[in-house]
Amino acid sequence: PARRDRAMTVVNAGTGFGVLACAPAALAAPDGWRPAFAVFGALSVAVTAAVAAATAGRSATVDDAPWQCAAGPPDRPARDRLPLALSAFGLGAAGVAYWTFGRDLLAAAGAGANGPALWTALGAASILGAFAGDAVARGRAGALWAGLAVALAASTAGLAIAPASLPLALGSAVVFGASFVALTGIITLWATRLDEHRPAAAVGAAFLLLALGGLAGGPVVGALIDHAGWTVGFLAAGGVALACAPLAYTPAARRALACAASSSASSESGASGSSRRSAVAISQSANHAFFGSSGPCR
Repeated sequence: PARRDRAMTVVNAGTGFGVLACAPAALAAPDGWRPAFAVFGALSVAVTAAVAAATAGRSATVDDAPWQCAAGPPDRPARDRLPLALSAFGLGAAGVAYWTFGRDLLAAAGAGANGPALWTALGAASILGAFAGDAVARGRAGALWAGLAVALAASTAGLAIAPASLPLALGSAVVFGASFVALTGIITLWATRLDEHRPAAAVGAAFLLLALGGLAGGPVVGALIDHAGWTVGFLAAGGVALACAPLAYTPAARRALACAASSSASSESGASGSSRRSAVAISQSANHAFFGSSGPCR
């Protein structure tokens, strides 16, 4: 239990390794994207089969969730899920400018040859998102979320402002990769705390909203680029990231993320029995840090 938050964010950071692997392929064979896509598609099928085999016969629910902050069944009202839903959808919309149009922006600025280098840096920096679980466990998750959202906005705007400058563009890619994957890691932990007994369904729903945000944001950002220019389109995406920053400070989000911090601490306190007995006390300490009170997480 003490390593579950870390495990989830490490797995989530696998995106960075994937991007890191793709970029050298573009360098080695810039015109061979069709075979590369075929290879990546085959790898996706293989991974899907491996996951299906590894999870066959396992329940998607958790009868006794070890990360619960307090005893009792989850009874959170639907409105408690709204900040997470908005955050996931907004993050998908905010990231679409960089992920979908970043390469085209470089080409339009005459710096298309820098694309593989930027995406290599982006992928390498994304691996830093693996530390999100440990950072959340240390508390102040709201400030961490807000700071990462601001960093995401700054990196998105930065690429639009100076796409032809390799040092600035590389810096933008590093910040974007690290902040985006860390934010998705926090979303993973946030979702599990809102539905402790169905973490798989909760995380799946959050990432579906993340994808829908990208699906909705893509045409909007594309239209802004067509009609108002690259800078306006990317600044609009950065503005969406900024709008997501305060969502982690809503009462429901603060309760859930405080639970994330307290449950990780309780898991490290010793044997399972003593961890469970101390969960409420530790959650009260975490709530005191977040709210200035010592009420229970729920």
